[in-house]
Amino acid sequence: MTESKEEGQKEFRAARAIAPGVRVIIKIGQRVSNSILDYALGAAILGLIPVYGRWIPAIRVTLLVLLNLKMIVNVGRFWGYHRGQGNLAIIGCVLAIAGSLILALITWLAIFMLGLLIPLLDSLARAIAYGVFTWNVGHAVSRYYYSPRTLNLEALRKALQFERKRK
Repeated sequence: MTESKEEGQKEFRAARAIAPGVRVIIKIGQRVSNSILDYALGAAILGLIPVYGRWIPAIRVTLLVLLNLKMIVNVGRFWGYHRGQGNLAIIGCVLAIAGSLILALITWLAIFMLGLLIPLLDSLARAIAYGVFTWNVGHAVSRYYYSPRTLNLEALRKALQFERKRK
């Protein structure tokens, strides 16, 4: 009876010690999701700009790539550029980014085809595709940084100190 009581107290102490770290991880995840949403909206706005010309498509794609690279760096910074993911996570992230491109192309095609039936909907196809692409790339990179094989205690300590300073 006393052994189970002591065991319960140990579990309670362990849970109290871990709780601040879990709260920090949840807050980081919320900030990352909000940031990804902001970038996806920015990409959609980039797709909505009604400018046409010979070099405009190349400029739009270049700006989209730069926006996504900035988002990738920002997501990595939020997670502290955590290492230890392994080769499988790297391959998974690259495949997820390639899948994001394919999904964006399918989205563009579907909205464009609907635009043949519903007027003015085809003008939104590029904006929706840009937003879908950026959203999926952001979440793929976030999952990459969130999936290390080992917990970096030093990074957790830094995150806890950062959160305490903010309060």
